[in-house]
Amino acid sequence: MVLYCQGTSDIYGFCEFGYDDSLGPESGYAISFIAVGLEYQRHRLGHMLLDCVLRWISNDAAISGRNPYVATQIDAANAASIGLFSDMGFRDEGVDSYDPGYHIWSRTFTPVARDDLWLFQTVVF
Repeated sequence: MVLYCQGTSDIYGFCEFGYDDSLGPESGYAISFIAVGLEYQRHRLGHMLLDCVLRWISNDAAISGRNPYVATQIDAANAASIGLFSDMGFRDEGVDSYDPGYHIWSRTFTPVARDDLWLFQTVVF
C-alpha cells in the first residue's frame, strides 16, 4: 500500500503486508514494514496508512475466510512504531523467540466486506 500525492506523485509512505497462501487461511496476515518519509512524519500519516491496511485485510478476510488476525515485528527501542501500533489496537505478545531484539505485536479484527478501500483525504503540511 502506498500513500502518495495525486498530481505530483510524491510518495509519503508505504506499507508491505499480506499473507502466506501456502500456510492456508488459518494463518492470518502479517505486516512486514511500514514507513513514512522523514519530512512527512508527525502528521498522523502512519495512522492513515495503517488504517487503510486494516480495512483492506478486514475486507479480504470477509471474502476469503482467512483468519482475522494480523501480526508484526517491532524493534523494542522503536517508540514511534510502538505508539502507532498500540494506538491502532495492537498488543505486545512479547519477545520474538527467533529475533530477541524485537517483539511481536498483534491484534484480531472483525472481517467486514466493504467498498471504502481507497482513501482520499486532504493533508496539509
